[in-house]
Amino acid sequence: MHENFKLLFSELLAKILFFKLNNNIGYKLYRARLARYESQRLKINLELFYDTLIFIEDRRFFQHHGYDFKAILRAIKQYCERRKRSGASTITQQMARTIFIEDYFKTYRRKIVEIALSCWVESLLTKKEILDIYLSSVRFSKGVYGVSSALKHFFPDVDPSGIGKEHIFILIERVANIHDVLIIDRIAALLDSAVKSNVLTISNVRTVKDMYFRLTIQGKLYTPEFERISAWNMSDY
Repeated sequence: MHENFKLLFSELLAKILFFKLNNNIGYKLYRARLARYESQRLKINLELFYDTLIFIEDRRFFQHHGYDFKAILRAIKQYCERRKRSGASTITQQMARTIFIEDYFKTYRRKIVEIALSCWVESLLTKKEILDIYLSSVRFSKGVYGVSSALKHFFPDVDPSGIGKEHIFILIERVANIHDVLIIDRIAALLDSAVKSNVLTISNVRTVKDMYFRLTIQGKLYTPEFERISAWNMSDY
């Protein structure tokens, strides 16, 4: 029922590029939708995550149709200048990668197929559905997929009705981190930007820093700079 020209083109493109997709894309989408319903059944208000998710992962989410041409050009320019590259993947691309793609190593071929799949996804789902499925399916930590599992993993004592901006920031920040490593400089820059953009208050930032420190003590996050995170936690904003 989900097959259309854009999906058929994506599958053909993957074959031409010798890139492996999941064998049953329709079933994977069905399972992703079930994960969304499960989040709703557990009374997790996914809309609370939208602003922070879009702020951290894809600020032009409501302006593009699956891929961000400006971000792609910026990443190519940074690559040519041999500078550190910022992420060019949209939320829709990340969702497509998580659900439909099995080979994460063929980076450039994967990006091409991701863009094709994201165009198909955007033709099939609303923006709200994409955000909900993303939050309900994406990887938050090793073996931890979906926001309900992430809450149990990082904040087992927090009821879904008691989720605050601080919990949300940490969970969304974890999405972009492939390993359970705490990168202080990156987090500090994100927090500073979040305050300037009115996503968080200074009070929120102090609580976030304390939460990161406790998660490190609990062994849920790792940092090679433990003394530094201790000093960072104690410092004023």
